[in-house]
Amino acid sequence: MIKDLAQALQVVLVFDNTRQFKRQFKALERLIPRLQDALKDYGPWTSLKGYNSPHHLGLATDQVNVTLERFDKPLPQDGFSSVLSNALTAALRPDLFQAVKQHKRAILIEVAPGSVPGFAAALANSGADSDFIASLGPMLGDVANTDNFERRLLIAQTVATALIGEMMPSAVHWCQSHQLLDGATFVKLASVGFNPVLYVAPFPFGAGAGPDGTQKVGLRALGSQYFLGKEVIFAPDATEPQQLFQNHQHILEFLTYCRALGRILGDMETFSTDAPGADVIEVRHNADNPQFPNGYIELRRRLPDAPKPRSVVTTQMLSEQQLSAAVRGDRNALPKSTQQPAEVGPQSLRSKLRFLYATLRYHRVGRLLAGLVFLYILFTQFPAPEFLVAYVEGR
Repeated sequence: MIKDLAQALQVVLVFDNTRQFKRQFKALERLIPRLQDALKDYGPWTSLKGYNSPHHLGLATDQVNVTLERFDKPLPQDGFSSVLSNALTAALRPDLFQAVKQHKRAILIEVAPGSVPGFAAALANSGADSDFIASLGPMLGDVANTDNFERRLLIAQTVATALIGEMMPSAVHWCQSHQLLDGATFVKLASVGFNPVLYVAPFPFGAGAGPDGTQKVGLRALGSQYFLGKEVIFAPDATEPQQLFQNHQHILEFLTYCRALGRILGDMETFSTDAPGADVIEVRHNADNPQFPNGYIELRRRLPDAPKPRSVVTTQMLSEQQLSAAVRGDRNALPKSTQQPAEVGPQSLRSKLRFLYATLRYHRVGRLLAGLVFLYILFTQFPAPEFLVAYVEGR
């Protein structure tokens, strides 16, 4: 996990208006006052004068560095291969696909641990032992500290939002979770602060046809590995668009609840909401796929007639208090009882409605409904890819 945390967070803004781009970003150093003002809550920032040029800009504190690179030509499409292979994004936002394919200029934002750009990632990629990297502590921005990683996420959001204020891009590629957004939607999601909808993106995959010929679709939760150390997958069981949407919602609930508890739910534990008739979701820790050398976490909907596990496992219930604390990042504000593997008493909860509203707002309701119908036809009328289809990393 340390190797993942040591990598720079990347955000790519693509533009199609070359004249305005040249005028707004003629010299990146002109952005320093705006960026320093936007980042004032994250410490005093020093300009990396030896790094700066008309096409490069660097700022740093003792714990983190921010770099910008301006591209006066289109970026290679290989860098967008991950998002351009996502059938869900293709169905919901074909306009963003076109924006990426037809862009003429771009800016790359990188936010990395430590005060020297690229040093932490180079050390991690060299094969250095994780314990050794962690022992370097402040020298690498305490790269093993998850709170510092979340802080870098917020810094990346802040920098991207500041640049969008200079000029609206035709698309935003948030690379940590491999998703495309329009500029206005990105600003709305980023303004929330810690936002699972931004950090965890659904990537559909097929499991082939069942005995009755029905195609079943599952979801990979891209970006979840940064928070849990393993990628989360929802087992293929969706046969219609609404189920796929609900499974994405359950993934967000799982991530948020684990973050609130301060631990990952164990193998065969379950969680649910206290709403009448709510799904009970079972957690399984698997290590049976070479694509995931660290294993993966599989979520699956427990059917009413499914046999119960032999060991007594308490179903963890999501509460409004825990979700609110998790979203704010106030883990220590939670009752101590919720941080233990004990039963969490049911309380009034509207978490499903909250995530439903957030996701509907994110995808724009009209396009969501049209897109899910398209996706349903795609996976029921055409051959689905193999289970856990190969996923090409963009960078």
